[in-house]
Amino acid sequence: MIKFGRNKKSYKKIIYKKSGSLNWKKRMFLSASLALFIFIFWAIFLSPWMLVKNIEVKDNKTIDKNRVIDLVQKNIVGNYFYFIPKAKIFLIKPGGLSDTLKQNFPILLQTNIRRIFPDKISLNIVERTPVGIWCKKNTNSGNYASGYDGLRSRLTESQNYNAISCYDYDVNGVIFQLAPYTSGSLITKIYDHSQEFANSKIGDKVLNSNILEFIQKAQDRLGADFGFKTEQIILGTDSEGAAFYFASDWFLILNQKIDLDYQFQVLRNVLDQSIGNQAPNLAYIDLRLKNRAYYKYK
Repeated sequence: MIKFGRNKKSYKKIIYKKSGSLNWKKRMFLSASLALFIFIFWAIFLSPWMLVKNIEVKDNKTIDKNRVIDLVQKNIVGNYFYFIPKAKIFLIKPGGLSDTLKQNFPILLQTNIRRIFPDKISLNIVERTPVGIWCKKNTNSGNYASGYDGLRSRLTESQNYNAISCYDYDVNGVIFQLAPYTSGSLITKIYDHSQEFANSKIGDKVLNSNILEFIQKAQDRLGADFGFKTEQIILGTDSEGAAFYFASDWFLILNQKIDLDYQFQVLRNVLDQSIGNQAPNLAYIDLRLKNRAYYKYK
């Protein structure tokens, strides 16, 4: 009995010692894990490591890269949740940053933003290229006279730079910067009299793809097939049509809704069969109505 009691006590002591050893190891493991977690959290979120220090801008032509860098820096200043820096490279959102850049620089067409670990951002930008000048009148001055007098009135207004605002537009019909008024036929100049985009601002799309295609095709054909150099294009409503003003001082009014090939075939017939050597005296030719052609001399 005594022997059994001693064995029982010693057995209990052994169990007690093993249980205490396991608890100690567990506490050490938890402490080490917590310390490791704190270190990793500090290294990733709080330490200077992986903070953006270098911003690289490539392929800029007209945009001042320093302005781009300044804007990027302003957007990564501050903290999330009061203590996590926004400048951590893995927290930079290329899509959101790209949208911000385009809003502030309408001339930007595309921005390719790459995060280069541990501390660099690279921006490859594509700028819009002007393909023409789009103008609108600054105030709605009321209705214009119809016919030739109306065309001359709109032409005069389109050449009064104090009464209109002009912008460069790109291949997508987006206006992206103010443009100086120019004369001549080296670049397409559009005066939009329709007032559809009277409240437009830089960054807006003012010419849809159908109008752009119509204007480009018309200019190409007028130059190649007829030798006419377009000085100015006056866009009106659908019923008013598009008036092409030439260096030889007369107007051709086309219908945006009728096939151009058909309209140019009618134009050829009118010039050859009706106008002949009276072309220098032309005031306008109006092709807005199908199967009809109206013309007037000065």
